[in-house]
Amino acid sequence: MSFGTEMGGLLTSSNVFNADLIYRSKKKIPITFDTFELIYIEGSQFSICLGFEDNPGSRNELTLKAKELKAGQTYPIRPEDPGVRAAFALGNRIEYFPDEYSGSLTVDRLEYKDGHIALSMQFSIYFKPDGKGDMEVVCHALQITCALANHSATGKFVPKHRAQAKVPIYAEISVRADGRYEAIDLGDVFFVIYSDSSYFIQCLPRDGGDRAVLEFAGRELKTFTDYPITGPDGPPNSVDTFFILRPEFSYGFSDPAGTFRVRRTDHPDEGFWFIGEFNFSVTARGSDGQNTQYDISSSVFQIQVSEVKT
Repeated sequence: MSFGTEMGGLLTSSNVFNADLIYRSKKKIPITFDTFELIYIEGSQFSICLGFEDNPGSRNELTLKAKELKAGQTYPIRPEDPGVRAAFALGNRIEYFPDEYSGSLTVDRLEYKDGHIALSMQFSIYFKPDGKGDMEVVCHALQITCALANHSATGKFVPKHRAQAKVPIYAEISVRADGRYEAIDLGDVFFVIYSDSSYFIQCLPRDGGDRAVLEFAGRELKTFTDYPITGPDGPPNSVDTFFILRPEFSYGFSDPAGTFRVRRTDHPDEGFWFIGEFNFSVTARGSDGQNTQYDISSSVFQIQVSEVKT
């Protein structure tokens, strides 16, 4: 196949980003960046920044920078030359990327002609943020085909297909602190199950906004089983839980502690779904330096899988 013909075929394909954040080689969290900024000067500069269209900025992005990349080669990811430099942040989960990190990047395809670029690569980055355990970003596929203007381009990744829910989706919680009570509807749910039965659940306000974020990650979901709710350093059978309430948690908060219960599971042709309940507490520090305990419990929690990942 001629270079021009191959390039033309690539330019009709989709931009793809498929990656996970892995805690201590145990729990996976999908990284759902949906935009990219690419700079490429053949033989002298490669830079790509991945992020969120609706939440841009250095607190939610992954960058890779190198002097030169060639197809069919594997390069070390590290802060020293020669190598590919990296930086990564993911909201409140990964706020600061350490100075020391390691990994590798494999370039499966990199073709450039007449102002158009087609690339396909995969990479992994190992790091250990302060106060947290070992973590790894594993990118299974980064594929982009686009035209460059002045050696740069911006674009979007094709949104992941989400299965249409066949059961009503409910994710309503109650929050209690200092004698106050608030009900929050977190019915915008993203629920991923991996081939090894591990899972990730993200619940956002149904009506939009950023009042609260609730996330669960664990190894399994078995009917009539209770699991301890912990932070990322919990035991293997725990549910790694992340909860933030804005603006109350702006000055820092503890790992949660509580219980996650699976009451019913079902595996119809339409997709796995389950009914559960949970309760946990989090301590948040206020602007005055005082600590306040927040007690969070489910009012109703019935969700269906959005995506199955191999």
